[in-house]
Amino acid sequence: MSRTTKPPEERKVELIDAAERLFSAKGYDATAVSDIVHDLHVAQGTFYYYFKSKEDVLKAVIEHDLQTMRGEVGIIRQQALDARGKLEGLINVILSFNEKRDSLFKYIHLEKNAFLHEKFMRRLADIFTPMVREVLLEGVFQCLFHIRHASETAEILLLVVAHLNDSVHFVQAPADHAHRQEAAEYFLCKLLGMEDGAFSLRF
Repeated sequence: MSRTTKPPEERKVELIDAAERLFSAKGYDATAVSDIVHDLHVAQGTFYYYFKSKEDVLKAVIEHDLQTMRGEVGIIRQQALDARGKLEGLINVILSFNEKRDSLFKYIHLEKNAFLHEKFMRRLADIFTPMVREVLLEGVFQCLFHIRHASETAEILLLVVAHLNDSVHFVQAPADHAHRQEAAEYFLCKLLGMEDGAFSLRF
């Protein structure tokens, strides 16, 4: 059976999509490169033309997810919401990806993958710190947030969100999770100089 020739960028996106689908369904460790190419009916050499290894395509999948998050946040920022609503939506978009990519995020949070996790955290900060900063400044202008040093506050806020992402994988008891959520909402209100109860997080 002849294989369809596609533009390089289109084929690369297909490989990333297939890898993400299989990683989510079977788990990263249980997925082989042969599974990915079989899913697309392409030669194994096609995979290695674009990616050096399975870990290399995992990095591309993570980057794709981060860019998807960026797009969803961009939509929220265009909505007719005040800065509080935009910030709450932004945070919940990031937190929701744990649920959408549960097996994939569990993998990068394993102790053996500390370097990969660190790279993920750096990219998360690179992409979202400027966006959070802009929303924070908007909130200051609207007299909703009472902060100093918007950039540093944005970095701290994202660290809290990242910790909540991590906590999903090691906090099991429902009561502990509820307490963590309540504490996080309370902390964000204090960080931004808002009254308790101003934020509702979903994770």
